[in-house]
Amino acid sequence: MEIKGTHTFAAAPQAVWDALHDSNVLQNCLPAGNTAQWQGSDAIAATVGLGPIKGSTVAKVTEQTPPSHMKIEARGGGVTATLTVDLAANGSGTLASYTATAEGGPASSVLLAGAKPMIDSGVNSFFNKLESQIK
Repeated sequence: MEIKGTHTFAAAPQAVWDALHDSNVLQNCLPAGNTAQWQGSDAIAATVGLGPIKGSTVAKVTEQTPPSHMKIEARGGGVTATLTVDLAANGSGTLASYTATAEGGPASSVLLAGAKPMIDSGVNSFFNKLESQIK
């Protein structure tokens, strides 16, 4: 499964980058019952529950070029997921481009495919909430 998209922020790339690296901001952007807590600068402990997909993991930041690029990889519940976020100046704001992929065995692939509309909605909600958190 792959999800791609963009979101335009009124804030500069550094402000968006800082918000993405703030555990309190991340927590405020997640649906109820989900958690995310930075552990240093290269790992995020997360508990995720979105439809049939539930679990806890520690996601690793495998690439990072502040304040413009971040790649995160996570494994859990039979699923391997990768998220890439790129931030580019867009006038006085920022264009965030993201690509998320998730792969698993036959059973988890069916669950992922069925949950895709819910995941798309959750990603849009996350970015809208993130924008409201940036000061």
